[in-house]
Amino acid sequence: MIWPFRPQPPVPLSPKVRYEREFHSIAQWLGQSRIDPQQTTILPNDVDALIADCSVEQWPNRLFHFFRARMPGSAEGVEFDWIDADDAASQEQASDGQAAAVTFTRTDDGQISGGRFHRSLAEFPYRLSAVAAMAAAVHFRDTSGEERPSGTPSAEVLPVFFGLGPVMANAALHETEDHGSTAGQGADTRRNGNVSALEYGYCMAISDWAIGTNYASVSNMLRPDAREGLLNGIRFLQKTGDCSFERESVFAEPDSSFDVVQSRLGGSSKSVLLATLLDLRDSGSVSPEVANLLQDALDDQDPSIGCAAAAVLGRCSDIPEPAFEALLWQAESGTAAVSRAAVAALQPNPQHDERIKALLTKRLHTADPALATACIHSLLRFNDYPSELNQSLLKSLGRFVSAAAEDGMNLGLQLLHKVEQSPLDAIAHYFDDDPTVVAILSEHLSEA
Repeated sequence: MIWPFRPQPPVPLSPKVRYEREFHSIAQWLGQSRIDPQQTTILPNDVDALIADCSVEQWPNRLFHFFRARMPGSAEGVEFDWIDADDAASQEQASDGQAAAVTFTRTDDGQISGGRFHRSLAEFPYRLSAVAAMAAAVHFRDTSGEERPSGTPSAEVLPVFFGLGPVMANAALHETEDHGSTAGQGADTRRNGNVSALEYGYCMAISDWAIGTNYASVSNMLRPDAREGLLNGIRFLQKTGDCSFERESVFAEPDSSFDVVQSRLGGSSKSVLLATLLDLRDSGSVSPEVANLLQDALDDQDPSIGCAAAAVLGRCSDIPEPAFEALLWQAESGTAAVSRAAVAALQPNPQHDERIKALLTKRLHTADPALATACIHSLLRFNDYPSELNQSLLKSLGRFVSAAAEDGMNLGLQLLHKVEQSPLDAIAHYFDDDPTVVAILSEHLSEA
């Protein structure tokens, strides 16, 4: 069948590339030998059957051993107990992120010796979320002691490699209804963790396309949004092949040679372009030769690409003149997100210090709190400042107070210490008609 139009991915470019990179990274970490594409897909109903004859006290251990059996290694002697989470704060913490809901204890050599499971997640409607939390945590922390860095979606994406995509997707959102309310009102919808059901669907689509799993065969068992991500994602990948990594190289380390980077930056795929920029951003320092290739990316219509290109230039200690001028233009005149990224990328440069400081001072004078914070962060890298900065900075501090922007306020006061001999007097003089602002800034100044 000939498709009259190019299929579109089910998720926007930025999350699309984020989860493609996560998938590729996990595939490299696990290696092909630890993944069985033909293993049984686990459905929520299968989990219900697994724990149907268990008491609340027993089923965490049964789940742990069930999930653990799907990975290499031994789990003998591992036992779980429960944490009571009666207060609201503990329950909020327990249900906020899937992997965080299970806490492992470990021996000195890295072996899992046991764990604690939040009791609040044993109750309906949180049970499926608890199962997903266990799946994520077990697959995230291998009993051999291997552990991926925390704080990334990897902990939640990892179970997709072991047949648990439907469990994770269907647990991505809690939807409960207050039966005492009118229709459509009083419903409680809470997202669990970092990955939405739609994004889980796309992760399963990547898995089917890249490593040969068969999540499509159980698509009718998924939430509608997860099913959309899976089926539309498979259609998109099969028809276009537009993925940030090559299917044949899913288990291989990416080639970071200059020729390959140049080819990827100049290609037609926005996914490949964004992934390459993010890889460069994460790689550390960037050479001037690579920086010279980024002008078109800075001007891209998709702000995620422009932001990534600016971040890469911020990694270059000697930005070539054309790239520097493009970065400076974006800092002054770019769209909001790209302008913030460009401002954040500006570094001291003996040839252009005065221009950079003048631009940052000008932007700071009228900036919203987010841009002002970026301006101040970049200005703190310098040791001397134009005289006009004092007024711009004090004006921004007033906006930070109005917006209750603590981070910006604290950074601004750090900079005020560098530009004013008596910061408190400067605050009192500038805000002489607003004692509330003076009191708030004075309090923060004393705590700094």
